[in-house]
Amino acid sequence: MIGWGARFWPIFLLSAAVVGVGAEIVALVTDARNTLSFWVWNELNVQRNTLPWDWSATQFLIFGLWIVTATWLTFHFFFHRFT
Repeated sequence: MIGWGARFWPIFLLSAAVVGVGAEIVALVTDARNTLSFWVWNELNVQRNTLPWDWSATQFLIFGLWIVTATWLTFHFFFHRFT
């Protein structure tokens, strides 16, 4: 028996992708300061061409969290590991 998630998750992920990509395209066309990346850089006080050894602890922690999450999701979704 397949539950409600069989329909919900594909619709949710597709909707999130369409809305996210649509918002980014509109932001890039109107003003690059409205993009998600600009917002993150602004919140973390990231300057252009900052070398990794000049990063703050917060920047390293967020980067590490992103690497761990991306790795875990890749192995979880495609290789059925870390379940």
